Amino acid sequence: MFVCLNKVTCVRMYNYVQEYWKEEIKKLKAKIKKATQQEAQELERRLKWMQETVA
Repeated sequence: MFVCLNKVTCVRMYNYVQEYWKEEIKKLKAKIKKATQQEAQELERRLKWMQETVA
């Protein structure tokens, strides 16, 4: 949730965050490939949550 001074600022902030959110998803996918089984499970949970919250 964003709380902004005006709609324009809110839209810009949303777009800014979406860019980095997608980058983080890519990084998580790469980490999962190199992680141990236990680490991979935790990373997969985080990845699933991140993918579900992308609008």
